[in-house]
Amino acid sequence: MRHVGFELWQVKAGTIFDNILVTDDPAYASKFAQETWGAMKDGEKAMMEEVEQRRQKAEVSLFLFPYGQLE
Repeated sequence: MRHVGFELWQVKAGTIFDNILVTDDPAYASKFAQETWGAMKDGEKAMMEEVEQRRQKAEVSLFLFPYGQLE
């Protein structure tokens, strides 16, 4: 094989693709996945949940106080 092409479609904006591996060895692919994606997935999930919570709070605040909070 001399060339590889990818056609990636994003369902949600902000999707990031990294650690792409092309191999014919399932055992190596599994090991690689655990060392890269497996090592980061829990931290990334927690980070995205925090970002989502902040976004939801901001939307609620904007809905309740569209011109800013009164002091």
